[in-house]
Amino acid sequence: MLMFKSDMMERGLWPEILTEFVIRPGFNICAMKMVEPTAAQWQKHFGHLPPEVRRRVIQTSRQTPVIIMVVEGDEAVARLRDAAGSTAPGEATRSTIRRRFGHASEKTLKSGKNPRLNNTIHTSATKDEADAEIENFFSPEEIHGHRFVYASFAY
Repeated sequence: MLMFKSDMMERGLWPEILTEFVIRPGFNICAMKMVEPTAAQWQKHFGHLPPEVRRRVIQTSRQTPVIIMVVEGDEAVARLRDAAGSTAPGEATRSTIRRRFGHASEKTLKSGKNPRLNNTIHTSATKDEADAEIENFFSPEEIHGHRFVYASFAY
């Protein structure tokens, strides 16, 4: 599963990233929606985080609607994780989404809070995690099996 987070939405970066990192590499989008997840969905999604960190991340995540996608393709989980890069934008490889587009505001940096909060994108770490996240955010009826022509090509 792939999620474009609030800071990406606020800065209008999602069309560029969708094209460059999903469409051109030939991933197939099986489901895609812009939503404001419920408090319960956010709690489940970030349930693995310590309570104080979870509270801050949920607060940041709820600032705008987000775009969530189910994406398939060869080694999709690993390839999307590689394209996203490290969750700390400053530690991510130069060509990754988080290095190129992630940021920490000056206010966040000065406050000593974890700058990882503004890393623009979420990608599932494993196939099992993707399955759980998809179940959390999508109903079976929202997931389509159509294979788009663009998914046959890598530009």
